[in-house]
This record gives sequence, structure tokens and C-alpha cells, in this order.
Amino acid sequence: MSRTKPLIRFPIAYKLLFWCFSLILIFYLTTAYLLDEMRQVVATSGAIVTVNHRAADRAERMIQQLLSALEFTKRYQILENPHDRNSYRQVLLEYGQGLEALGEGEQADALKEGFALAVSGAGEWAGEPDESITRWVGVLAAIRDENRSRMRSELEALTTRSEAAANIGLAGMVVS
Repeated sequence: MSRTKPLIRFPIAYKLLFWCFSLILIFYLTTAYLLDEMRQVVATSGAIVTVNHRAADRAERMIQQLLSALEFTKRYQILENPHDRNSYRQVLLEYGQGLEALGEGEQADALKEGFALAVSGAGEWAGEPDESITRWVGVLAAIRDENRSRMRSELEALTTRSEAAANIGLAGMVVS
């Protein structure tokens, strides 16, 4: 006769305690996951605001500056008012400072190079301002639109992550 070792039998209190701790663990893991996802969502949305929105806003302001410079140039050509010439120089100075803040990139470098070639050190155009300004406005509009589309895609990805986290949280709550 072979003797088999009897199975260890746990009392019902231990089994209930095990299930209780299992539910607490599931609840804790779900909560930790949701908090981590919320932290990542906040970080991502902060990056969207600080990087993409500021770049799009800066490009929009620079477009307005270019259009103002063009307006002052035309007014000066017609009226020959020294105030318009000074305003034009001031707008060009602000635009040049905005170019420095625009950052790096192929389009930004092209704008900086074109601005340096088109404008002499005294704030005077070396060539015809209408063509240059129109071309620069187009490049800035492309930069602005690129930043807006990048911001839109990042927001869509953020929404998808948030929905996935909410679904996982709901499933964790249902289980616990």
C-alpha cells in the first residue's frame, strides 16, 4: 500500500483572505496605472502647449510683422513720411529678433539666410520687399500649419491614450 500525502487544506478564512488581498492588489495596480497615465497625459499636454502652440503663435506674429513691414514700406513710398520709415525699421528689428527665437530647422534657417541677404545692416531692403515678404509669409504659414498639424496629431494620440487608460481603469474597477 502506498501512502499518499494528504493535500493541505486551507480553512475558509485563509481563502477569503487570499481573495480579499487579490482584490486589493487589483485595485492598487489599477489606481497606480491610472495615476501614471494621468501624469504622462499632463506631461504630453504641457509639451504640446509649450512647444507646438508657442511655435505656431510665434509664426503667426511674424507673419503679422511682415505684413506690417510691407504696409509701412508702401506707405513710405507713397507719402514719404519719416514716421512710416521708422516704423518699418522697428518692425524689421522685431522680425529679426523673432527669427532668432524661431529655433532651428530647414525652413527657419532659410528664413534667417533670406532675411540676412535681403536686408542690409541699416535696415534697408537690398532688393524688392514685396517678393521677399510674400515668400517669407508663405514659409511662415507652412511652419505654422506644420506645427498645428503636429499639435493635432499629438492631441489625437493623447485622446487615444486617455481612452485606453479609462477603459483599463474601468475594467480594473469592475474586476475589483
